[in-house]
Amino acid sequence: MEIGQQLLILKENNVSPESYNLVLIVSDYFISYFISDEVSKKLIKFDRIIFEKKIKEEYISKKLEDVLDKELNTKIKFENIKVLHENDLFIITPNEFYNKKDERFFLQFNASLKTNDFICTDRIDYLKVKNTFVPFVNVNNLLIEYFGKVEYYHFNTELIKKYFNQFSDFSFFAYTDNQKLKILVTDDKNQNKLLFFNSFNITVNTDIIYYLLLVKQQFSIGADQKIILISDSSSKTLTEELNQFFDNIQFENYTKNNFLNSL
Repeated sequence: MEIGQQLLILKENNVSPESYNLVLIVSDYFISYFISDEVSKKLIKFDRIIFEKKIKEEYISKKLEDVLDKELNTKIKFENIKVLHENDLFIITPNEFYNKKDERFFLQFNASLKTNDFICTDRIDYLKVKNTFVPFVNVNNLLIEYFGKVEYYHFNTELIKKYFNQFSDFSFFAYTDNQKLKILVTDDKNQNKLLFFNSFNITVNTDIIYYLLLVKQQFSIGADQKIILISDSSSKTLTEELNQFFDNIQFENYTKNNFLNSL
């Protein structure tokens, strides 16, 4: 996997009275974007472009360029530009086991790497863990060319932080979007202790049920413990199927819940 060399030169912009924030979620199967007002934080525009099929990494920046040129008015003054890289090239490591020189070693358990792959790490301080990942460097470079600056993180990092900000009452959390299921489990007695986080490929509703049951059994999660599932689907069928297997599950659609707006 060749991803090029990371650009490090960033430009600074001054705050304008009419400034906006831009958040992009970029993957090899879709691109989402959110535009919000810098002052009021009100969502101005949201859209998601789903590709016909999964694309190779070297074509992602071209897809993003099309979105920037056709979907977004790049003349708008964006005060903050954030991109979240959604891929499976990540590994979460407890702080006590993390060492920067071992980043490549740990990532090799989850991904096939080349010697020139750029690796970076997000901190999740309240969990005392780090998320090491391989970003789409060409995406970062393109955004710097367009806007002069960019913040970038792995999508899972921001998802976990969002969970703790909004749903920490639940020790079993799941999220689905575009054939991906992410499951997070924390200690029921100590919410700052992460027991499990992983991402799964799914194609049908029974895949969601299977992985939820698998993790539930692995961690001996009782029927009285609440589960929350945030989904891109508003399917009544999925809700009915989940209720057949789980007595205490809360189902929410992320667009109605505004779950992604403040990532």
